[in-house]
Amino acid sequence: MAKQELELQYTKLKLKEDKIKELRIQRHDFRNELQTIYTMLQLDRVKEAKDYIKGTYLDLDKVDSDLEEDNIIHSVFMSKKKEAEDKGVDFELLLDSDLSNVAMPLNKVLKILFNLIDNAFDVLVKLPRKERKLTVSLFDKGNGIDIIIHNNGPAISQSLLNNIFEPGYSTKGEGRGFGLYIVKTLLEEYDGKIDVESKEGIGTKFICNLPKI
Repeated sequence: MAKQELELQYTKLKLKEDKIKELRIQRHDFRNELQTIYTMLQLDRVKEAKDYIKGTYLDLDKVDSDLEEDNIIHSVFMSKKKEAEDKGVDFELLLDSDLSNVAMPLNKVLKILFNLIDNAFDVLVKLPRKERKLTVSLFDKGNGIDIIIHNNGPAISQSLLNNIFEPGYSTKGEGRGFGLYIVKTLLEEYDGKIDVESKEGIGTKFICNLPKI
């Protein structure tokens, strides 16, 4: 009887933990999305903001073709570029793809970009302002699109690299550490993959491969 009671309590606790994790992930995404909409409106890009809201908050699997995907992507990058300026980060974009032919809904691609860029910001703000450098690259590799986020911050230790995609695993405190888990989960859902390279003096690269349509 005592064993059954313990199992029941464990099950209830596990359900609560899963719900808390889900809510933290939703909060993480909402903060990014709200920031992007706010920046679009600051830049007087009202139509792009409306399109983004329609594609994101109605939870569409695909953004309709008349929502001008290029403009949305451009506005998102401008949002992050402005945030980089506010944080004193030298932000460089190298775009060899417009992401229009990836086999993933646009709003989920944007979640990947948000989380990887925000993760880089968290690292770079610890450096002196003149040393902060972030490069975002999109490359068409023929059978897929590579998204590469490269920051010049300190190298990540091997012990952290081994666990970096685990939910809630973070050096930033309780309730943090869901961004990279979200990225990995989204990529795996659409047969994509993510790798990380980190070396002292060079920094850290997150390399995502998204399959094409």
